[in-house]
Amino acid sequence: MTQVSIVYDLVRWEEKALMKAAQDRGLTVRMIDSSDIVMDLNGKVPEEFGDVTLQRSVSYYRGLHITAYLEYLGHPVVNDLNSTLISGNKMLSSLAFVKNRVPTPHTVVALSTEKAMEHSQAYLVAGP
Repeated sequence: MTQVSIVYDLVRWEEKALMKAAQDRGLTVRMIDSSDIVMDLNGKVPEEFGDVTLQRSVSYYRGLHITAYLEYLGHPVVNDLNSTLISGNKMLSSLAFVKNRVPTPHTVVALSTEKAMEHSQAYLVAGP
């Protein structure tokens, strides 16, 4: 029987619904509170993670690090590291939207306050 772990830091209705749906399909589900996880970077994936892990942490950095740990040890994770990196970073998300022609507001990124102010002044005068 497939064993699924759901890593969480806050149990919301979504996690409860995911757990029930998995159990209804005959899967064994283990809920793992992310604050209880200790990551031995030189070890093996702990058995408690089962065959596959569904990453549901609300905390970006907690989820990012747990996902990286599991994936680098060869454990499959739903909501994988690449997805987590992109979705947790506004610039990377915007780049993915533009690349895939998802309609989004015009976006400009400046790496200094001075350049941001210069651009915002020019934008207010001339428009996008």
